[in-house]
Amino acid sequence: MRRAAGFGLIELMIAIAMMGMLASYAIPALRNSVNTGRARAVAQRFQQDFAWLRGQATTGSHIITLTVNSDCSWTAVEDNSAVNAHSFTTAQLATAAPGIGCSLGTGSLPLSFTFDNQGFVGNAAALTFSASSGQTFPLQILGSGTLVRINGAS
Repeated sequence: MRRAAGFGLIELMIAIAMMGMLASYAIPALRNSVNTGRARAVAQRFQQDFAWLRGQATTGSHIITLTVNSDCSWTAVEDNSAVNAHSFTTAQLATAAPGIGCSLGTGSLPLSFTFDNQGFVGNAAALTFSASSGQTFPLQILGSGTLVRINGAS
């Protein structure tokens, strides 16, 4: 008598159980990776907006202010008018990186940076964006108006 080729029911059930166990390990790691990537994107967007606003301040006699709010959103203002293209609202933040956090090295948010016509800001600060996975993205804002990403993420 010839035996049928292929998988038996028990073999199939064992294979499905093993795939389920592998997925139970992979899904949390994937979720952490996605949250980290989202927080990194927000930190990079902040760096880009900061650099653009600093450049705008040096092109003329504009009064440029960037305010980082306690919920990690930020608002850019040029000559008393909002610059929506270089602001990041609470709604945008909730969509782009839910669960992101931010903190200052010293002091508390909100914090405003006003650029003079040379691109300098009156106050230096250490700002850290944090992903819900625990990954942090530290930024140092110098009085010269230079924004420095601290070597890598921790």
